[in-house]
Amino acid sequence: MTSISRPSGAPVHALILALALLIGLSGCAQLPADSSDATARSGAVAAQPETGEELRRDIAPGLYELTTAGDRVYVTTTGVKRGRQLPGEVLELNGQTLAVERRLALPLAPFSLAYDASRRTLYAGHTFDGAVSAIALDGSAPTRSLALSTTQEKSHDNRTRKVLVDSAGQRLFVSSPGTQGHVWIVDANSGRILHTVALSKWPAGLAYDAARNRLYVGHGGTVALSVIDPDRGVVLQQFPAAPQERFLVNLSLDAGGERLFAADANSGDLLVFDSLRGTLLKRIPISMGLLDVVYDARRDRIYVSNRGASPKNPEAVGQVTVIDGRDYRIVHRHTLNPNPNSLALDARNDNLYVSVKGQTPDGVESVVRIALP
Repeated sequence: MTSISRPSGAPVHALILALALLIGLSGCAQLPADSSDATARSGAVAAQPETGEELRRDIAPGLYELTTAGDRVYVTTTGVKRGRQLPGEVLELNGQTLAVERRLALPLAPFSLAYDASRRTLYAGHTFDGAVSAIALDGSAPTRSLALSTTQEKSHDNRTRKVLVDSAGQRLFVSSPGTQGHVWIVDANSGRILHTVALSKWPAGLAYDAARNRLYVGHGGTVALSVIDPDRGVVLQQFPAAPQERFLVNLSLDAGGERLFAADANSGDLLVFDSLRGTLLKRIPISMGLLDVVYDARRDRIYVSNRGASPKNPEAVGQVTVIDGRDYRIVHRHTLNPNPNSLALDARNDNLYVSVKGQTPDGVESVVRIALP
């Protein structure tokens, strides 16, 4: 099914769910109290909200993370349909029509996804197998898989979640959430693990500041953020979660503005941090089921996704919320029921892509293209 619509202005917490998505000072510095104005205006929608045409197309069962490359969109599918395991794939979609143009088979079920433009290579994270696959889009090399954890070690503490590419440094950063979590730093050419950085529990979201060579890691529990020097594989700083425990499942960086945006699945808040000092600049209530966040530097907009109704949150509406980066007002909400998941921004072609889970009775899920004004 394909649908085109104009969006209306209508208006989990689950650690295992976050695992499946997709998916310097040492020591500890206290996060100051929220320096915002008690979020007085954060829930208000601007008088003239921006809109954008939406194209929605049913794609495949088991959709997870998206990424863009030129005029193409890539999305992982685990191939699970009504409890039946199908082959895992990365699907190549036409960026305008969302038609499936190519299927890239994988040996394991993929969840997370990242693209290295300099090598025209996709990296797919296999959450439950503790592995990453490299896929050369030009066919110059066969797909190869790297096991980051051994068979004997496979557990919640040795699964992969987020995969992030450092093209200039020819490295991959891979988070592994668990009670004894860590981040792998991997040589993108050889597949060799350069560093395994031990962290506190549930490291999930990742963001990299290439200019300052700082890798940010979002946590669950009593630590909100860790800052890593990826060259040495050491933790430079950690910022406690205060006044409550957080679960920062995804991060996005505004390097020029020295801001770090974090989706907190525990509270349903978008948190804005000073990326250099770790101070909490703003707390923006969104919704429970908050999941992904992407910063659009050209428009100074922040896009966040939240999942819809659940047994614990039956009144929730699945949405993508657009936030003004200047004053943190909510300027528009795109209702995309039931469960908006991953976001991918194509700023050059003015499109935002969303994977939406749980759409149809037969398990087929959808991708939405939002044309940005």
